[in-house]
Amino acid sequence: MPKFRFVHAADLHLDSPFRGIHNEAPAHVAQTLSNATFDAYRNIIDLCLQEEVDALLVAGDTYDGADRSLRAQLRFVDGLKQLDRAGTRSFICHGNHDPLDGWEARLDLSESCVRFGPEVAAFPLIPDEPERATVYGVSYPTREVRDNLTPLFTAANANFNIGLLHANVGGNPDHDSYAPCSVSDLADTGFDYWALGHVHTRQTLRERGPAIVYPGNPQGRHPNEQGARGVYLVEVDDQGAVYLDFRPTDVVRWETLSLDIDPLDSEQALLDAVDDLAEEALSVAQGRSVVARMELVGRGALHRSLNSRDTARVVRERLNDQYTERGTWLWCEGVRLATASPVDRAAALRREDFVSDLIRLSTDLKEDGQGLAALRESLQPLYSNSRRELRNLLQDLAPSDAEIEELLANAEKNAWQPWRMRRKSYEAERTVPGRFRSFPTAYFFPRGRQGHRFLRPQRGGEEYAAGVHPNRTVRLPRPASGLPLPTPGRRQARRADPASTETMDAYIRFSVTWEPGAEW
Repeated sequence: MPKFRFVHAADLHLDSPFRGIHNEAPAHVAQTLSNATFDAYRNIIDLCLQEEVDALLVAGDTYDGADRSLRAQLRFVDGLKQLDRAGTRSFICHGNHDPLDGWEARLDLSESCVRFGPEVAAFPLIPDEPERATVYGVSYPTREVRDNLTPLFTAANANFNIGLLHANVGGNPDHDSYAPCSVSDLADTGFDYWALGHVHTRQTLRERGPAIVYPGNPQGRHPNEQGARGVYLVEVDDQGAVYLDFRPTDVVRWETLSLDIDPLDSEQALLDAVDDLAEEALSVAQGRSVVARMELVGRGALHRSLNSRDTARVVRERLNDQYTERGTWLWCEGVRLATASPVDRAAALRREDFVSDLIRLSTDLKEDGQGLAALRESLQPLYSNSRRELRNLLQDLAPSDAEIEELLANAEKNAWQPWRMRRKSYEAERTVPGRFRSFPTAYFFPRGRQGHRFLRPQRGGEEYAAGVHPNRTVRLPRPASGLPLPTPGRRQARRADPASTETMDAYIRFSVTWEPGAEW
């Protein structure tokens, strides 16, 4: 069987709207993102032409919605016609985003294009040599297809059988369970290659017998679709062996830039570190522009500055001023703060609680020359097993002294921040109009499924009650210096918790970073 090659693509989502970006990003950034899915498709067509492949396979969700735009349809058809003129066939199936019952313009497809219908059909990959390979496929007649479609695929007598399917294989929780099936379902069909779509993360579920492949989407569209995006160039040799070659096609990368503030001792050090991260992200993107989300994490001296001033906003503005006007730009769409104050170990050791016990244990183990060895010996039963083959495997996983020290450091670090609260303050006179003899203060936890739950001062009590969940109340120690109580007003404030009837003109939302046993 002479070798042949094809490009496996999926989830083009042509004309994705990139909602929310246009309102914040500079005009040229918004324009690049608007065209990103089309430019990625253009790269796919160019790849097919440059590599002179036999066919292009698209495994569903060519368009972003059932009411697909005319612009998207014209671009897609034009690309297929260009392939047709070069002698390259195309095989298309429809998925949940572009089902057959969606709106469609009356456009002529190229003569060599095969568009699968609601029933499984089979077509030769190369019409002049039908015995070499056959492509089987099926399209979604409507958006929701909940049945396993693999029993409908029956291999014929071709040397190499390819299945083109938009499906959730293995119950991937990040995607809707459309056309659900398992790896064994696909393997039992006797096919040689499964060209899958629906899951946007590139993955090879099985390398051979058969090869089961998701190429992912060719262009990331939001912060959860980070890293390189593209298609697979697939080559099948004379013996039927499959060789996968991932080819990036994206024009914009989404990345998260995470920066630990622990070693940073000044705002200048912070700005320099942010610049280094931005340059590294652009370098890794290899000539592509980047949409970044900045995360500032860890404990350090800059925590107060980041949370009490407009430092985070200035960092983002400076980053965008420096990098968005480049030819290959980087645009920061937001900064997330997850920082905390430096740990006062001496003060912690004077307390009598879990954190102080953990610090003492960690310190003793590190300072005692035999401490780590004793700990490692106590962990040994976890890595022992009566079965020889398992014992040999587990022993290789037993931690070294360095790994134990790292585990202790992480345990101590995590013990210091059992709750993660984001701190943000607003000036009362700018946020809430009303009559106040003194500014009222309210404390809240981050929004969850039940909405904000506010701390309510209990007059005369030694504790403040925080309703974190309708069925659970957490008690926090009363601050030594006290907190200002709401000044009575003329009407009741409506809170997220309907049981709250604290009287005040209005409320201002201030957050608080709380650490067990620490004074506020």
